[in-house]
Amino acid sequence: MTLALAHPLLSLAPEIFRPLKVDAAGHREHFLYGCRLQPGSRLGGCVLEKVLEEGALGVVWLAQQAHPARKVVVKVLRRDRVDSNGLSRFQSQASLLASLEHPALVQVYDLGREGHVHFLVREYVEGQRLDKLLGSGGKIPGSLPRWERAVRLVAGLASGLKASHSRGILHRAIWSGNVLVDSLGNGRLLDFCMGDDARPLEIESVRRFLPAERLAGLPADEKTDVYGLGMILLHVLSGQLPPVDAALHMDRRLARRSLRQGGAALPRGLEAVCLDAVEKDPDRRIPDAREFSRRLKQVLAGSPEACRSRTLRCMLCRLGKILRVGRPAC
Repeated sequence: MTLALAHPLLSLAPEIFRPLKVDAAGHREHFLYGCRLQPGSRLGGCVLEKVLEEGALGVVWLAQQAHPARKVVVKVLRRDRVDSNGLSRFQSQASLLASLEHPALVQVYDLGREGHVHFLVREYVEGQRLDKLLGSGGKIPGSLPRWERAVRLVAGLASGLKASHSRGILHRAIWSGNVLVDSLGNGRLLDFCMGDDARPLEIESVRRFLPAERLAGLPADEKTDVYGLGMILLHVLSGQLPPVDAALHMDRRLARRSLRQGGAALPRGLEAVCLDAVEKDPDRRIPDAREFSRRLKQVLAGSPEACRSRTLRCMLCRLGKILRVGRPAC
């Protein structure tokens, strides 16, 4: 991974920093990103084509990379979101992430800087953001039952998260908007919030998916990411944003109700896995992505071991299985 050195303003390529028109849009863009980018501008060896979206941390462009020739996504970071300490940590973790290849992670290709412009080049994935897919009433592609498509998607994300955690990289900002779903129903995690624990707390859409200890200002850990995946699983299974109270804490009673009103009976243990992943007490939460992935695979295999909840209903469920009575769904 290369990081371009800062250049004096006069030495910058003219196609990167085009003359600014004196208008509100131009002043705003120059203030936020250090330049006024437009289709055809060059940045980091890429030709920018069109804006895909603009978020709290920066603007995302579809671009064409020259070497190798491929479509990529270039995320230009807002200048007010970049400081020297945070950028140093960001660079270190981006380098680790760029060396990590996993089918459930959107790969980072490069992190660069040209003048005052900081940017990230990542893999281009054909797909739709999960929050937009669910928000429009859509469903995860595939012919399997809805619950199975949801579990397979989240199990894949847990596998990718396990790989990143093994390198010491936390996501810190897992929510439905940071998951891309392709045409086959596979999920891809993107936008790791590298090197900064405070940033996710500033983004309202992310805060709903953060556990109570993070909202209280405690540092992120692997259980933080597990909680976010659990909230995504609740979101996909119920088709609604996970229910939280006024303090943005998970309401287990409402979560259980929304799961059971989903329209189809869930397999044994799936409800328990969901609720264990979003447990408010970190000591009672599923401890890491490896265990979360294992529990989800047990659900898919129909194993009763997936059901580890401490609820009376699940204890009766296990007793019924021993006595060979009751219904198959927990």
